[in-house]
Amino acid sequence: MLVTFSWAGSMEPQMQPSKPITILKRVLREVFAFTLWIYLVTKVFVFDFDVYLIETYVPSLSWLVRFKFLLFLVLTSVYWISVGDKNFGKSLLFILFYPFILIFWRVPKLFIGNWFAILGAIGIGFTFVRSLKRNFVVFTLIALSCVLILVSNEFLFLVLSIVILSTTLLLHFSKRFYYSFVPSKALFLPKQAAIQMLEKSKSNLRLPDEIRTTAIEHLTDEQRTRWSNTLQTMLLVNRLSHYVASKLRELQERRLVILYFIFGLLFSFFLTIIVFALDNYALHKIDPTSFSDNSSKGLLFFLYYSFNTILNSSITDFFPMSAVARLFHSVEVFLGLFLMVILFFVYINVKSDKTKTEVDDLVSTLDKQGKDLEVLINREFSMDIDQAIDVVEKLPGSLLKLFYFITTKRKP
Repeated sequence: MLVTFSWAGSMEPQMQPSKPITILKRVLREVFAFTLWIYLVTKVFVFDFDVYLIETYVPSLSWLVRFKFLLFLVLTSVYWISVGDKNFGKSLLFILFYPFILIFWRVPKLFIGNWFAILGAIGIGFTFVRSLKRNFVVFTLIALSCVLILVSNEFLFLVLSIVILSTTLLLHFSKRFYYSFVPSKALFLPKQAAIQMLEKSKSNLRLPDEIRTTAIEHLTDEQRTRWSNTLQTMLLVNRLSHYVASKLRELQERRLVILYFIFGLLFSFFLTIIVFALDNYALHKIDPTSFSDNSSKGLLFFLYYSFNTILNSSITDFFPMSAVARLFHSVEVFLGLFLMVILFFVYINVKSDKTKTEVDDLVSTLDKQGKDLEVLINREFSMDIDQAIDVVEKLPGSLLKLFYFITTKRKP
């Protein structure tokens, strides 16, 4: 706690919260807001998972579900009394508008300056958008399968869900294996997309002959505005090309590109655990005798079982008995070894060399496009790149100033 003194009349100590406590309060508020919105979205658009969890694991507390609104009022009242009107109002507004704060402030703030995250997000975004329809359908089928396994005991629904989840996992590993040996179509910035974007910029940013051949002091206001906007845009694209190329080169030198693939392997690892946990849970619902212990088990137990299985660490008092359960067990063990040994060495030893070539090629392409724009600026505006920068920096509301603010560098 920090102590300050008021000199207006008397020296009275005023206690102020220390910085660690303030940070802790902000973290707790952030976690609470995020958790609350996840809870609300899941409950409204997916299913009443709180009712399911309480009735499945702690049925003695099922009365909480019936009186949860009253419980919410009690907790809110306690918090309001403890923090006061001012802090309560701030917290309430923060929670109400948290989705907007997260999307338009937290995420952009996280990404600004973190070029590894930015470029990785761009690559993932291009990959997802390119197959948007397929990804949406697959996600819908997976979500439907998960819900059916959790809430249904119908044999047909459970078998169908097992088939969908297993097929999805098989296709996922097939793609992983395929892209281990061929150049990826979306590594950070897809090369073809970058080239098309820059070529389109160059073709659309040419000045009409009447503007290019006329001195700037003789241009009309409309022509001068177009002259200024064109120069700013061309210079911005030029600076952006060189800057992204420099960041890709930096990531290449620091070997951070490997992290891009390690994250992919971790995603595959946890996806495998979740899919087999759901498959085994569904199989246990269909036929409890498929496992040595046929007593009622929940999803959390099968997540624990699946995690141990993929690490080839068996549970002594719970093991597969039926042919299907043993098949699931064997396949998951194999996929775990496949991930941790085969794919790991493929990505590190084989893919890293191909990735280096891809990144070097993309860096060269971006640098070349940036230099082509410098030539175009010289031809269209009769000035070199340094003169163009000086002119644009003096313009009011220059886009280049915003770019410098984001990158914190004048020249990459």
